[in-house]
Amino acid sequence: MVSICWPFFLLGAKLIQLSNVQKKYANHRVLTDVSVNLLQGKTYGLLGGNGVGKSTLIKSVMKFLQTDAGSIDIQGRLAYLPEQPYLPENI
Repeated sequence: MVSICWPFFLLGAKLIQLSNVQKKYANHRVLTDVSVNLLQGKTYGLLGGNGVGKSTLIKSVMKFLQTDAGSIDIQGRLAYLPEQPYLPENI
């Protein structure tokens, strides 16, 4: 579950916009043309089975992974607390 909170006067404004995001590992495509707008002040859930791209999508939004195509636009700041600690190799 992803919960995004922001000052009340910004409720309903776009916080995250994903447009045609794609990511693959070797020959395995994990994200294919993912497009969504996440609004400030709303709560969203990201559900799916093992290996379908949930963690890849979150790591891409947080800029831990570079996508192969598409764009991710973030307004404001985000925080991410993973169950397992993760540090990108470039840190």
